[in-house]
Amino acid sequence: GGTLTGGLTGTTATFSGDLTVDTSTLKVDSSNNRVGIGTTSPSDDVEISTSADAKGLTIKNSGNNRPYLNLDANRSASGNNLGQVNFKWNGTDVARIMGVAGSDTTNKDDGHITFQTASAGSTNEAMRIDSSGNLLINNTAYSANGTLVVKQKADSKGVAIIDSAEANTFFLENDGTINKIRNNATVPIAFETNSAERMRIDSSGNVLVGTTSTSL
Repeated sequence: GGTLTGGLTGTTATFSGDLTVDTSTLKVDSSNNRVGIGTTSPSDDVEISTSADAKGLTIKNSGNNRPYLNLDANRSASGNNLGQVNFKWNGTDVARIMGVAGSDTTNKDDGHITFQTASAGSTNEAMRIDSSGNLLINNTAYSANGTLVVKQKADSKGVAIIDSAEANTFFLENDGTINKIRNNATVPIAFETNSAERMRIDSSGNVLVGTTSTSL
């Protein structure tokens, strides 16, 4: 342990060496420049250890302003990874969120956020949001492909929209040779303009324009 001087009730308290409060509540490791809360052996610069549910770190602002959490890559050297939040399972990365600049030393206002998940022992990018508001799913290439870009994991594994009862699914997909718009239930596919239906394809394959029934 260390030696505490100045008292805890004064305006200034100084100590030399390590400081441990209530055995394990607070540990200041002066040898490694680490602080542990709930642990006497912090393995990172600041480590909070708890076994209670829904307990961790809270940043609270009691005024009229919102609290901030800043990850500031304050450096002049190259490197465009600005910071990341890691989600671990017993020390192993399972998922992470990263903030990335457009390039190492330029276009620092042209950044994006990536969401990565682990699969088969490696962590891969699953989704990206860029500075122009484009959302890329399973795709990292910037092009004129559109605001929402979805790269299929496999053929016929595109976009699925499921109704609230989970009985009808609408698909946008490619089977490797054909682009498809389809559903898996006996309901029509309708086309609307100005919030009114103009055309539909019913479950029998009839194309109806200006009407919703085959009856004359």
